[in-house]
Amino acid sequence: MSLNKVHARIIEKANLETYKIIEEVKADIDKEIENFRKDQELKFEEAKKKVFIDLGNTLKMKLDVERINLERADLIEKREILDALFRKVEEELLSINSDQYFKFLSSLLKRDIPAGKSTIFLNKKDLEAYGKKLSNFLKKELGKSRESVISEQNVDIKGGCITKGEEVEINDSIEVILEDLKEKYEIEISKELFKENG
Repeated sequence: MSLNKVHARIIEKANLETYKIIEEVKADIDKEIENFRKDQELKFEEAKKKVFIDLGNTLKMKLDVERINLERADLIEKREILDALFRKVEEELLSINSDQYFKFLSSLLKRDIPAGKSTIFLNKKDLEAYGKKLSNFLKKELGKSRESVISEQNVDIKGGCITKGEEVEINDSIEVILEDLKEKYEIEISKELFKENG
């Protein structure tokens, strides 16, 4: 064989080997690229899931906060309605005619004056309007076991009276009576006013 042929054969063999190596490297690179792409897709899917979970949690939290805010606003509105109702009751009570109001005061005194000596305090308006009439009522209606007088000093209440006995003080002011009514009936009134339909 001639030198040229040997040389050509060596070059051909080298070219074949080079081509084979290039194809193997290319296949390895393609495999690495495919593995990298799959790994990136997997990481992207995991990141996407995490974002959706975080987004879902954030949305749920915001919805919960909004629901709580709506419930709070609803409760505030209901509280305002109840307060307005009791203010209306107070206005009605304070605006009854004088005969009814005198009966109201005298029934409080009859019911709550303790045995022994006691002093009854009224607000300025009631003292001027009913003081003497209530004094006469006390003398006439109460037994000997209850000695009560209407004080010439007035107290800062909207209406009703405060009775101070030897051992006890009874606050029958409109404010306290309404607070007692609130405590006693507010839940029932709320249930009736705000009952759910359906």
